[in-house]
Amino acid sequence: MEQLRTFRRHGVHVLGSFIFGLPSDRPETFEATAALAGRAGLAFAQFVMLTPFPGTVDFERWERDAGRDVATVAGVPLTRHWLIPEDQRPKVYTPHP
Repeated sequence: MEQLRTFRRHGVHVLGSFIFGLPSDRPETFEATAALAGRAGLAFAQFVMLTPFPGTVDFERWERDAGRDVATVAGVPLTRHWLIPEDQRPKVYTPHP
């Protein structure tokens, strides 16, 4: 964190980006992460949900875990929602354990 403070003293603004939704996250992770961002003296912080993009290990695991019984729209599985015609595309949300 001292390096981040040094940047700030020299006029360099740092954006901290924090991803939530990892398997190791617990309810206390959110508060601990926000506290860390505050102590680091970041100029900006963004907090985002893990998005399993195609071609990543996370996507492959997500699609495999969804199994063959995944819902479809226009014949396209929800695990590949970007292929669903836009006017028929539902909001995709997967609850985290």
